[in-house]
Amino acid sequence: MAKIALLSCTKAKKPYKCKARELYSPSPWFPTAYKFVKQYGADRVYILSTLYGLVHEDDEIEPYEATLNDCSDRERQQWAAGVINGLRRVADLEQDEFIIIAGKNYYQHLLPHLSHVYLPLQGLGIYDWVPKLKQLMLEHNTVNAQDSNPSYPSSSLSLQLHKILNTLPRHRFPLAMSNIPYNGIYVMFERGEYYQSYDRVVRVGTHVSPNRLRNRIRDHYLVENKDGSIFRKNIGRAMLNHDRDPYLKIWEYDLSKSNNRQILQHADPAYQADIERRVSEHIRSNISFCIIPVDNAQERLRLEEGLIATFNQDPDFKPSPHWLGRHSPIPEIRQSGMWLVKGLEERCLDEQEYLRIIQLLNRTSTEPKAGITTTAIDASLNQKVSSKRPATVNEEAFEQAILTLIEQARQNGQPYVDIVSREVHRLVGGYPGRNHKMRTCCKVMYRLMKPGNEVLAKPPKGLGASVKIRYHL
Repeated sequence: MAKIALLSCTKAKKPYKCKARELYSPSPWFPTAYKFVKQYGADRVYILSTLYGLVHEDDEIEPYEATLNDCSDRERQQWAAGVINGLRRVADLEQDEFIIIAGKNYYQHLLPHLSHVYLPLQGLGIYDWVPKLKQLMLEHNTVNAQDSNPSYPSSSLSLQLHKILNTLPRHRFPLAMSNIPYNGIYVMFERGEYYQSYDRVVRVGTHVSPNRLRNRIRDHYLVENKDGSIFRKNIGRAMLNHDRDPYLKIWEYDLSKSNNRQILQHADPAYQADIERRVSEHIRSNISFCIIPVDNAQERLRLEEGLIATFNQDPDFKPSPHWLGRHSPIPEIRQSGMWLVKGLEERCLDEQEYLRIIQLLNRTSTEPKAGITTTAIDASLNQKVSSKRPATVNEEAFEQAILTLIEQARQNGQPYVDIVSREVHRLVGGYPGRNHKMRTCCKVMYRLMKPGNEVLAKPPKGLGASVKIRYHL
């Protein structure tokens, strides 16, 4: 008797032809379901595809837009008959055991033809699938999904990525769009969130179409429309859920496309606009980001999911108790500590991909046309800060110089580093001089302080050449 796993197709898919098990991997639940059936002992895995019917996990198929949930019952019966015919060719319907992870619409017309069926998620809503599957894996004494991934890195890789990402030029509102490349991966940080001594990553994102990175950033920061930014929608969800606001039910809908009269009747455009303003205020005040420039779309998508998985599958990567995302109604956000649900259980970055990220960052530092000044990451961190002096004296330049000094001290094994404003400004340039920007330099120094850091000296008004701050490492 063989064990045959049947997994339903998913709405989220990769945008290019690939093996079935990879095509559906962007789904927030599919990777966990796949690991579960493998650890349960499935001899073969098939996908229940709305378009293609029964698909072996290694079959290469094109992405598509179709779901049985939009079909009539008669259409679902016809689809099921085709699947059963396919199963008869590859399995024994009387003797084999079938493990089915799918919604009712996908399995209800299959059950009468199968003698031995295991439905581990029967009766559960889709948001409960991943927690239930993980619980079952533990109960069956199988390897935890995180440990079963042969490419799972130790927390040192996650830590090393945070070290590198924290040295990159940081973008904040108001945005200088000319400093953002056209193609790449954005990595977001949130005020008050830390991973060890570094700002903690709270979101990783990218784009599929070419030259769309700036538009994605605009969607998040500037365009007050949550239907064009799942990031904005998720923040609004957490805010409304925190306030126990019944308007959360309305917020879930795209009102421009909804045909639900009851929802449209209770929609309040003025209140919705107020929520959008609150979301904008939170993002603009608390969220900053850096960029990993990547021109190739397929490479962008793979590195994005690898970064997400590497952070999520690090047991030391956790949100703070006061993180807004802990109030999200979506379990994946609460548990992961990131404002996203896709890619959490994907394959982590391997060593080659990690080195590729380093290569991409170092390459950018030698390409002025990219529009951003990027600190060289690897061996150059041990060189003098003056060798990386930015050409423009602004907030970004001061921040780059300060973070480089901190990183150099950390790599030298120092417990702390004392940084003086006039020394930072000299490194950046323009001081002493009539057009110096000492006030800006001091403000950046104060902003980069974390809990436990100390102001050792400052002038009466707090901004001047004598500001001295001790940054503990």
